[in-house]
Amino acid sequence: MINITLQADERRVFSVTEAAAVLGIGRSKLYEFIAAGELRTIHIGRLCKVPVDAIDEFLATRPSTPPRPGA
Repeated sequence: MINITLQADERRVFSVTEAAAVLGIGRSKLYEFIAAGELRTIHIGRLCKVPVDAIDEFLATRPSTPPRPGA
């Protein structure tokens, strides 16, 4: 028997690549959202980081898609 314990991710910020993976989109698309001002970022020195709460805000402001007829 194998016992696997998962630990909660306690990070408060993600790199752009990590944030893109969390959202299930490509890095380039995430940079488009950042450039358009749709996703807040912070800079730590030269690093661009995406706060977890900015991802939550981004998702909350996205319009939901109505279900397709017959689906």
